[in-house]
Amino acid sequence: MLAGGFAVQEFTRKTEEQGERLLASLKPGERVLVIITRQYGISDPALNMGIPDALLDRGQKVITVSHLHAHDLDISIDHPDMYWPFGQHMLSGAKLVRRDPRLFAVYLTNHGCGPDTMVSHLFAEEMGDKPYLQIEMDEHFSQVGVITRIEAFLNSIDHWRGKDERALPYALHPRGLNMGPARSGEACVLPQIGLLGQVTAAWLRGRGFDVSPMRHTSESFRLGQRELSSKEYYSFTSLLGMSLAAAQSSAGGRASASGDGAAGCGDCPSARGGMRLLLPSSVGSDADGQYVRAIRRVLDANGFASVGISAPKLERLPWEVADASGLFRMLLAGDIAHAAALAMREELARDASVAAENGVLDEAFLLELAQRAAASWKGVSPKATLALSGEWQCVFDDALVGGAWQRLEGAGYRMARMPFSEYLLFAWRNAAEEDAHERTSMPFFMDTVSEAAMLAMPDVSCYSHEGCEQGGEGGAHGADCGLCGSCGEATATVAAVEATAAGGIDAVSGATALPAPAEPANEPSFEEKTVVLDGFAGLMARVSSALGDATTFSDPHALEVAADGDLLGSYIGANGRYRAAKSQVTSHAADGVIIAASMYENTDIVLKLGQKPSDFAAPVLRLSFDGTLDASVDEKLRSFLYYV
Repeated sequence: MLAGGFAVQEFTRKTEEQGERLLASLKPGERVLVIITRQYGISDPALNMGIPDALLDRGQKVITVSHLHAHDLDISIDHPDMYWPFGQHMLSGAKLVRRDPRLFAVYLTNHGCGPDTMVSHLFAEEMGDKPYLQIEMDEHFSQVGVITRIEAFLNSIDHWRGKDERALPYALHPRGLNMGPARSGEACVLPQIGLLGQVTAAWLRGRGFDVSPMRHTSESFRLGQRELSSKEYYSFTSLLGMSLAAAQSSAGGRASASGDGAAGCGDCPSARGGMRLLLPSSVGSDADGQYVRAIRRVLDANGFASVGISAPKLERLPWEVADASGLFRMLLAGDIAHAAALAMREELARDASVAAENGVLDEAFLLELAQRAAASWKGVSPKATLALSGEWQCVFDDALVGGAWQRLEGAGYRMARMPFSEYLLFAWRNAAEEDAHERTSMPFFMDTVSEAAMLAMPDVSCYSHEGCEQGGEGGAHGADCGLCGSCGEATATVAAVEATAAGGIDAVSGATALPAPAEPANEPSFEEKTVVLDGFAGLMARVSSALGDATTFSDPHALEVAADGDLLGSYIGANGRYRAAKSQVTSHAADGVIIAASMYENTDIVLKLGQKPSDFAAPVLRLSFDGTLDASVDEKLRSFLYYV
C-alpha cells in the first residue's frame, strides 16, 4: 500500500513537471487551455466527447488540471465542507487558472451528476469574470453542437481583455462566509416544510428566536430556476428560490420576475441586512450537503452578502442544540400530526405549535396528542394505506409535489409518511457510530507532516537521486536533495513555514488565517450519545404505542436488519440506508409503497438500481419530481392505484 501511495505521488510529480515545462516555454501572448474534470473524463474519449482532440486540432495547447499544482492548495477557508476529493481538485484548479492570464478553463461536467451540479456553482464563483467553457457530457451529445461551442469560446477569448488577477489572494473569503450560528432575538427565516416547519418555527420562537416562515411557491421556484446551471435537484431549486425570496424581502422587497415583490416570503423580516436564513444541511455524501454553500454563492452574486445563513448538520442536531430532548419532542409532535386523519391534522398541528412555543410540549402532552390522532381515524375507512418515503423534502412538503399527497388523502387514501423523528434518529445513530470509529494508532505516512509544511517542501526531483548534482556514489545526498536532515535547506524551509503558519498567516494566500475551530468541550462520548439516543427511542416507542393502528413508526430492529443488507453497506448519503429499509419494512403493513425524490437525486438512483421487486411485499411506485408538476404525476398515480 505504501509503495502504491509513493507511486501515485511520483506520477503526480512528473505530471506537474510536464506542466511546468510547457508553461515555461510559452512566448508572450500564447495561451493554454486547461481541461478540468474528473480523471476518467480526461482519459476516456467517449466520456469527454472528443473535446481535447477537437481543441488540439484547432492548434490549441492543451493540458489537464493534473498538470497544475492544484493538489498544493488548501481550499478549506472558502469551501470548509467540500467532502468530494474530485471537487476539491477541480476548485483548486479554478483558483490557479483564474490567477494566471495565460490559462483558460474548459470545464466538463456529467449529465445527472449530483456533485457536479453543486461544484458548478462554486466553480463559477472561483472563476469570477474570467471566461471559461462549461460543457455537460452525456451519450446523446451532438458533435456539431460541441464544435460550435468550442469555436465560439475560442473566438471569445481571442478578444477578451480582463484585469490582471495574478496578485489576487487564493482565499476569496478570508474572514468567513457569514454562515455562523443564529442568536436569540435575531430575525430568522425558516423553510416551511409542511407541518414540520410550522411546529419547528413555534418551538424556536419559544426559545427566543424571531422566526418567520418562507414557503415554496411557483414564484419562489422561478427565482431559483433562473440561477440553475445544470440538472440541480428539485429540492435544491426550491430551497434556493425560497432563500432568494426571503433575501429580496429583507432588502426591501426588490421586485421579482413578475413584478409582485418577494415571492413566497410575505412574513419575512424587512429590515435591510437584518436577517438570517435557517437552512438544513448534511454531512454528505450526496449533493444535499453542499446546498447551503451553493446558496451562499448565489446570494452573494445577487448582492445579498449581508444575509446570514445558519446551517446545522441534521446528523449532528442533538449535539448542536441546547435542548436536544425538547428538539426530539417537537419532531415527534409533527409526526403525530401527520399520522392523524386529514380532518384533524391542522388542529393537532396548531395545538402542538402552541405547546411548543409555550414550553409545555412534554411527554404527557405528546401521549395525549397521539391518542387524539388515533381517535381521529374512528369511523374512517380508507380505500387503501400507502406508505410514503424517500427524500424528506418531497415527503413532507405538499407544496413541493403540487399537492399530490393531499389529493390522494382527499380521495380517501391514507398516506402513512415516514416519521421525520425516526428518520433523524436513524441518522443520529449512524453518525454517532461513525464518530466512534477512531483512526488506527499508526498514522498514514503523510499525516505526520502539516499541510503548511507540505506546501513549502522544496522540489523533490531527487527521490532516486537523479539530477542531484552533489549526490555521490553509494547514495550520498546533495545539498539540494531534500531527503534528509543533513541537507539543511529542506529542514530550514519547513521550519520557517511552520513558524509562519503558527503566526496566523496562510502560507498560500497571504491572508490572515482564521483560528482553527476548537473541538467542542461538551461533545459527549459515544456511550453518552447512546444513552441519549436510547432515551429518544424509548419515548418514540411509547408514542407509537399510543397511536395504535394509526402509527407510522416501524420496529427499530426490523429497520436495522433491513438496513444492514448488502445493498448500501456503510453508505450515509441522504440517509439512504434508512430510506431503503423504511420502504421495504413498511411494504409489509401497507397496500402500496410510494417513494418520492427529486429527479436525478443520486441516492434515489442508487436505490432504484439496487432494490429488487422481491425486496417489497406490496406494489411500489417511484416518483421523481423536477418542478414541472404536469398531469403525468396524476396519471402514474392513477395507474398505480388501479393495481393496488
